[in-house]
Amino acid sequence: MVRLLTVAVLMVIGSNTAIADSLWIAGSFGNEDGCKSIADSASRSENLLIVRSDSIERYEAHCGILTVQSSGGGWAILETICGGEGETWAETFLFQEVPDDRNKARLATAPSGEFADLARCD
Repeated sequence: MVRLLTVAVLMVIGSNTAIADSLWIAGSFGNEDGCKSIADSASRSENLLIVRSDSIERYEAHCGILTVQSSGGGWAILETICGGEGETWAETFLFQEVPDDRNKARLATAPSGEFADLARCD
């Protein structure tokens, strides 16, 4: 899995084509807990993960998307500024809508390679 993600990261970084300030998706993608939170705001869990066109939300952190670089294979490099628990930091993510199922997506944190499968929430 790590080798596959490493290959994907190298492919993405090596083939940048365009820059925007928001992600091209409509609606939201999330993990199971993220979609539950969208449906019911009282349902928040430490595993929450939500991706919107302008932000990435985790349990105690919110990341605003600053730039989006589209790349080969449908991947996008997301440069963000994040805040949570009184701190602010920059973070890079890789995002891809699954090519054969636009109701699913993948999100990876660069360079750590933490990886999440997501589903369309709305």
